[in-house]
Amino acid sequence: MAVPLFGALSDRVGRRPIYLFGAVFTLLFAFPFFWLMNTENIVLIVLSVVLALAVGHAAIYGPQGAFFAELFGTRVRYSGASTGYQLASIFAGALSPIIAVALLAVSGGRRWPYNQS
Repeated sequence: MAVPLFGALSDRVGRRPIYLFGAVFTLLFAFPFFWLMNTENIVLIVLSVVLALAVGHAAIYGPQGAFFAELFGTRVRYSGASTGYQLASIFAGALSPIIAVALLAVSGGRRWPYNQS
């Protein structure tokens, strides 16, 4: 529901301000998100996930398609946007598991919740 709203808002205000708002919100909400998760209160956990998705994610994802397409001229628009998406998925998909394994090795292999090792 929020993704189309942020997409429509980006038509009126501009893509860049909405996209930047979503990025800054996500950056600033990262620590409160994990603090709320750590409370183990189901209402606060649901609230944190809803806020993260309905505000941060939606503000980035709503204008993203048009924003990326507008970065390229009409002759290369599809190829330019598609190449960016494909390369990003390769790097993110390949590096994320490697980073996760490295973090697991550095942390000593502890599992969540940490108080029950």
